[in-house]
Amino acid sequence: MPRLPFRTKAEVDAKVDALAQFTDDLSHALKDPDKRYEFVFNEVRHALDQQAAVLDNIRARTNVLLSTATVAVTFVVSLGLLTKDTKPLPVWADVLLIGVLVGIGLCAFGILWPRGGWSFSIGPRITIEDYIEGTGPTAQNINIMYRKLALYLWARWEANGTKLDKLFLRFQIGSGLLVAGVLILILGLLWR
Repeated sequence: MPRLPFRTKAEVDAKVDALAQFTDDLSHALKDPDKRYEFVFNEVRHALDQQAAVLDNIRARTNVLLSTATVAVTFVVSLGLLTKDTKPLPVWADVLLIGVLVGIGLCAFGILWPRGGWSFSIGPRITIEDYIEGTGPTAQNINIMYRKLALYLWARWEANGTKLDKLFLRFQIGSGLLVAGVLILILGLLWR
């Protein structure tokens, strides 16, 4: 005969009583949630969703930057290949254009290269172990759960924001280099 997890009726009664107390505590906490904590939690979640969209957007813009740089390089190369009767660009313009292209590439790869450390959500383990099944004073209190999780997510939002600022700086440098490349090309065409 298989052994039951409880040996005596007293153990069974104790488990049932503990489960009833847990259910009562949980239902009390759920009956009286403070909607303000829920609102703040939802707003922080929304802010993280927007931040994830901004990250996707900066990466998409970087692809456009690379495409534009590729078109500019194609134009410069076609000047050298198709127009044999005209003078080539001055050497200084060629050297500067190569430097600009390398700079744009470095900025783009600095943005597009995958790196860890981004956080846009909460794993279920934290919520379940600390707030639903936990035994501490914060367990089963939905108001404390909303408050602490909102603060945790906000800290992640700030950490992500620092990383996004660096990506935007790289994008601005790459865009500036693209404009500089066009100006160098124009000056080189006028100089020859």
